[in-house]
Amino acid sequence: FNVGTGVETDVVTLFRTIRTHTGADIPEEHVPAKPGEQRRSVLSYAHTKATLGWEPAVDVEEGLRRTVAWFKEQEGR
Repeated sequence: FNVGTGVETDVVTLFRTIRTHTGADIPEEHVPAKPGEQRRSVLSYAHTKATLGWEPAVDVEEGLRRTVAWFKEQEGR
């Protein structure tokens, strides 16, 4: 299954959100796209919902916040 929110989120937004929640001091680096690289993508969860009854319960930012928190918790074990 491809699992997504059905909402397009660009890579810069993902990077900035993860950087914010991790507290990392890493600068953005923008480089030209590689030949043939996919420029945009939006994953639908329609098939997953129809088959498994699953649909997103949180938005991307909240999901990333929870994911970072989980990894930080694992480090403390």
